[in-house]
Amino acid sequence: MRQGIYLDMNTERYILRNCSAQPGELQVFYLFGKEYILGEEHYYVIRAAMEAENEAFRRGRIQFSYSVRGHLEQLRQEYFAPLWLVGWAVNQPGHGIYDVQKYWALHDCFFGDCPVLMMLDGREDERAMYFWNGQNLAKQNEYHLFDDPRPKVSQDEVDCYETRRTRIS
Repeated sequence: MRQGIYLDMNTERYILRNCSAQPGELQVFYLFGKEYILGEEHYYVIRAAMEAENEAFRRGRIQFSYSVRGHLEQLRQEYFAPLWLVGWAVNQPGHGIYDVQKYWALHDCFFGDCPVLMMLDGREDERAMYFWNGQNLAKQNEYHLFDDPRPKVSQDEVDCYETRRTRIS
């Protein structure tokens, strides 16, 4: 089965604009979008992102609890109702994007039903996408950017985008 990741340009800009460049300041963004299966082709279209709140961090490490997942689901329903949580992004400034396996257990336990992990280094302006197949995080050679014609909608600190039905051909 062929797979692909599509990321809205405005969503990528939001993530990159809000990425910290301070070494040691880990940061997480949640990625919202939709999944499309078209014959033998499987696509994930990311239309919105939201920075994780402070409760996702403990003593300089990323940790999630079930209460975080419940709160995240509430935010999804309120601001991103037509979309689903399809993944997450980790910014580890000054550390590069080479150590994805240290996030394997975290992805498996907390984001196991989400197929996408984006790794960033906000200091070096590096990024990479990974697919989760239920057992491994496999680095993707590319991801595709697209321009969503709908205007941006802001709700307090949550940036979100209206969505529309999309036919990928």
